[in-house]
Order: sequence, then C-alpha cells, then structure tokens
Amino acid sequence: MIFSTAILVFKVAVAAEEIMTQAQTTSRAAVPGRATGVHESAEVKRTSIRLTMMQWAAILAVILLFHAIHKGEFLTPVITFIAGAHFISLAQRFRSLKHYVTGALLMAWATLLAMMFPGELMPTVGTLGTAAILLGSGAWTLASAGTSAGRRGRTNAGRIISRKLIRIQGLGTRA
Repeated sequence: MIFSTAILVFKVAVAAEEIMTQAQTTSRAAVPGRATGVHESAEVKRTSIRLTMMQWAAILAVILLFHAIHKGEFLTPVITFIAGAHFISLAQRFRSLKHYVTGALLMAWATLLAMMFPGELMPTVGTLGTAAILLGSGAWTLASAGTSAGRRGRTNAGRIISRKLIRIQGLGTRA
C-alpha cells in the first residue's frame, strides 16, 4: 500500500516536472541577453510570469487532486518536488549552479520522503528537511554574494548585506 501510494506521488511529481520543463523551453531564448547584463526584455518578463503561473497551477492541481483522493499527507513531498523543478528551470535560465544544486536536493529529498516516512510524519519531517535545504541555499547565496563583492569591488548586493550586518551587530547608525 505504501509503495503504491509512493509510486502515485512520484508519477504526479514527474508529470508536474514535465510541465515545468515545457515552460523552460520557452524561456531559453532569453538567457544570452541576461548573461551579458542587459535588462530583461518584455519577452523574458512574460516568460518568467508564465513559468511562475505554471508552477502555481501545478501546485493547485496537486492540492485539489490529493485532497480528492484523501492523500493529503503526500502534499509536502509533491510540492517540494515541484519547487525543486522550478529551481532547475531557474538554474537553466540564470545559468546558476546554486539553483541546480538546490533543485536537485529538493527533488531528491521529496522522493526519499515519499518512500521512507510514514504518512503521519511526512508533512512535519518533509517541511523541516525542505526548510533546511532552502536555508542552506540562502546561506550559500549570501556567502557567495559577499565573496564576489570583495573580488569585483562592492556591488549593490554586497553593500546591502554589509549594511544589514553592521545594523545587526549594532556597530552602525541608520543613515
């Protein structure tokens, strides 16, 4: 019973990932302009909006489906899998290793979660694991933003992070 439900969860998650992949194909043409620092074109913005709308449509469909079949405990791994697929599409769009790693970890975590944890523990353990992955990804992003700001001179992100750290430490005044 558990494995048949896990297989159903996996199939739904894979279907959602395929939808995300289809949305990504549309956005690939806009990547080169993004890499050269040119501001986003109207087409890139439309593609971003479409991609995000498809992600939320997939999540809404999964919520409705799993409540209809009374398998609400599997929502956490399926939504985590969809979020991982979204990170993969962002990675392709922005050419970012951090997004690839985060997406792969989220998708792997969702798959392990559906196979290894009983239904009543799945939402809690799944949310904690997902939060840990996203927290690690955020820390990696902040650390690399500070490092790259030091190498290339201060960027806006580096200045903002520095100001926040100074305020947190109580060493600076509000200007």
